[in-house]
Formats: sequence, structure tokens, C-alpha cells
Amino acid sequence: MSTMLRNLLVLIFLCVFTLTESDNVKETISTDVVVSGASSSGVMAAIAAARLGSNVVLLSSALEHGHTGGMLTVMGCTDVGNASVIGGLAREFYQRVHAAYKRTPSTQANVTYSFEPKIASEVLQTWLQEGDIAARIHLIKNVTLLGCTKGNGKSVSHLDVTYSGKNAKVNASVFIDASMEGDLLSLCGIKTTYGREGREEYNESLAGRLPEPNPYEAAHTQFWFNVSGVKEGKELIPGVSPNPTNEVGEGDNHVQSYTFRAVLTNDTKNMIPLTEPAGYNESDWILAQRFVSGYIERIPNATLRNFVNLFPLPNNKFDVCNYGPVSTDAKTLSFKWPTGSTTTRDVLFKEHKNYQLGFFWFMASNAVVPKHIRDEMLSFGLPRDEFGTWNNWPPILYVREAQRMVGDFVFIQAHREGANMTTLQERAIAMGSYAIDSLSNQRFINSNNGNNIVAEGGMVYNPVSLPKLFWIPYDVMLPKPEDSVNVLASMAVSASHVNRIVCLYHNHVCMVCV
Repeated sequence: MSTMLRNLLVLIFLCVFTLTESDNVKETISTDVVVSGASSSGVMAAIAAARLGSNVVLLSSALEHGHTGGMLTVMGCTDVGNASVIGGLAREFYQRVHAAYKRTPSTQANVTYSFEPKIASEVLQTWLQEGDIAARIHLIKNVTLLGCTKGNGKSVSHLDVTYSGKNAKVNASVFIDASMEGDLLSLCGIKTTYGREGREEYNESLAGRLPEPNPYEAAHTQFWFNVSGVKEGKELIPGVSPNPTNEVGEGDNHVQSYTFRAVLTNDTKNMIPLTEPAGYNESDWILAQRFVSGYIERIPNATLRNFVNLFPLPNNKFDVCNYGPVSTDAKTLSFKWPTGSTTTRDVLFKEHKNYQLGFFWFMASNAVVPKHIRDEMLSFGLPRDEFGTWNNWPPILYVREAQRMVGDFVFIQAHREGANMTTLQERAIAMGSYAIDSLSNQRFINSNNGNNIVAEGGMVYNPVSLPKLFWIPYDVMLPKPEDSVNVLASMAVSASHVNRIVCLYHNHVCMVCV
């Protein structure tokens, strides 16, 4: 393996970037490196390769709606973990954000981890205009992958794609799947999987369907008081699934729930007020009514933040995230995303958006919600100066996990718990610091507790024995040799469901280049 390729491998595993679109796309395109997916990992792969002197074609998926930079330019509140593991180009990005706000030196060594998405985009655009980077990176937007051709059965020679009504063949020496979905991998016949393995697959105690009660479930994410999940006649209410057919510890096709990391503001001069979304129907919100009603009975002075996480960003903005068993996460809607067609994913994108806007409006208008919370919800709106191209709503869904590669090496729970640490360090491409942390994916009736609901799939596993830092080998990026010798995966890495969470949990920064 050449020094250049080795250096590229070391750099691409981080995140961050936004690029400028280039024109005059040819019918046949030849380049050094093709990166599929303009995620944070994808744009970092592109910039790393360009800095090493390679020409790059970056294919931005139609699902990204013309957006580049992934969650880094959407999710303004960074889940830092241990800041000592954030280095390389990722740290350089946070330093540039710090400079953009003209902040004085701080105890965090001139870095800023909470920022407005628009500032993140501006920083990346400016960065890409430096030196030869812009000349070496060719961004093509709204791409759909059509086909993959292998020259000798193992090396991919080219991809067939369509974009903006055009068809193209893209030739390269190296191909990188930088998407959460792993679509290039599966298209090229590289083994992938999704969902949860059973405990026996890799001898993981946290694998498969989790028990109820779950000792590792965070208290605030579970139904901590009884909430009935049925109507009269035992019909399930909306938002409650039929009871699972797999036993505790057995695998299934479930992935974590998805959401939008929307941005809200309470600055009236910069605010688009919340209104009732099209198609809103209060009968869809019986579960939320019962949960909020029971919550207020027990905690009358609860506020909006008991139901929604509002992480503060500069200039009176807030990064919105799920809080509790009934919040902004749309349970079960994620299940069809990993292998869904573009059409299926478009539908799911809209359903997630409708759910989240509906939840905002429920909290702002339903009579079950106390007036002080309704007023608080109505004090927020969408900021006029964020995501303007996309009607002030995030252009990409927060896909927490989808397909992932199955290579000769699979990163599993035992590795996070310290197994083979010396070997992993010798082959390390990155470090991590996160505990094993997963969001619930479904709600169903707890058979041991009448008709009351349980949320399943969530866990925060962080025992004292868990190493505070861990090494991630570059083997997680490599397919089986019989599948391909010139394809890498930087997001859909070779890991079990349990350990996929710890190395790329929030799609951008919890690792450092080593």
C-alpha cells in the first residue's frame, strides 16, 4: 500500500465539510478517488485526498437535497465526550469556528463546539477556497447510484450514476462509501447488514432485543409511570407497536429511531412562528396526551424541557433533540430506511418531518398541555437565517444508523470493553471516548404490566470497568478481500450494532486521527 493511500486512510475517518458545486459535468468522468456521500465523513475524505494531491469526485446523494457537510452543518451542539480525542482536521474546524465568532482564547485551546449551522457552513465554504483544494474536488449533487462494475471481480472500475437528468460513468482507482446507508457497498456486492445481531453472533451481552425492565435504560427515556397503550376493545393507540415476536437477546431488523435536529429561536426579530402543520390530527396524538397528562399529575411544575432537549447555541438559538419516551424521535419509522429505495426514503423523510412538526404543534396547542408549557412552546419558532434554501428546516434526516459493512474484522462489544487493546492501538486510525449509548426504537405493551407501554432498544452502558478511551483500527473500513480491494467505508463501517454506536454515534466528531 502506498504512503499516500495510507495517509488518506488515516485522515478520512474524521468528519466536516461543505463544498462548492462545479459545473460542466462530462458524460464520462475519470478521477483518482470517488467519494459517495457528502456527509461530514465524505467531505473530510475529499479534502484529505485533495491535500495529498489526488483529484476527487464527490457524489452528493439525492437524499442530501443539495446539502453538504452532513450533520456537522446541521447539528450545532457537538457531543464532545472526551475532548482530548478530537484532533486532526476536525479540531482545525472547531478552531476556525472559534475564530469566526472572534472569541478570545479559552481554556478549550481556542475551539468552539456549539455554534450556529450557518456559521459552520460559512467556515467550510471559506476553508475550501484555500490553496489547490477547490481545483481538485469536483462535487456533483443530487446523484442516484445506478450500477457498479468490477474490472477483475475484486476491483471496482467505475460507477454508473444519474443526476439532474443526466447519466454518467465515473472511473477511479479508489472508491469510498461515506454514506450512512452504505448504498455503494451493497451496489458493489460488498457484504452488508443492518439491524441488531443476536447475542450469540459475537457473544455480546447487549445485543438483540433488550429486556424489560432494562437495567441500562436511562431513567428519563422510559415510561416511569403507567401509560395505557390501548383504546377500548384492546386496539393499540397510534405510536404503539404490536408486541415483538423475537425473544430477549434475539436479533431483528430494528435500527435506532431517527429525528431532525431542528433549530429553534426565541428571538422574535428572527423567528418564523410555529403554526398548525398540514394534515395535523389530534387523534394521532393520544399517546402524547396520556403521557403529558400523567407527567403533569406527578410533576405540576414541569416545563417544556421535560419533554424536549433544547441545547443552547449562540444568538438565541437552540438545537432540538429528543427527551423522554414521547418526544421528537419517530419510533419505528426508521425500520424501512436502511434498504429502502429513493422513493421509500423520500416518503419516510416527509413522515418524519410531519411527525416532528406535529409534535411541536401538539405541545403548543393541546389542552392537556398546561398553559405555561404551551406558551413556552409558542415562544419558539424557526430561525429565518438558518436553512433558508430548505424553508428553514434541516435538509437531512438524522439517520443514527442504517446498513453497515461486514468485513473480515468486525468491531464488537468486547473491543469497547478493552479486548485486544494493544493490537487495536497498533492498527489504530482513530480513538473514541463514548460509552455504549443507543436510542429506543419501539414501544409495545409490557406483558407483565397490564396494558401499559414499555419503550425498548435504548441503553446507556457505562460501567466503571469500561475504558475511558479506546482505539479504532482502520480494519473497520476494509471489506472482505474477496468482495473488493479498492473500496473503503468511512461511515457504514464493519461493526456490530452494539459497537457501531460508539465509533460514529453522532455522525461527526468523537474520534481523533493518530
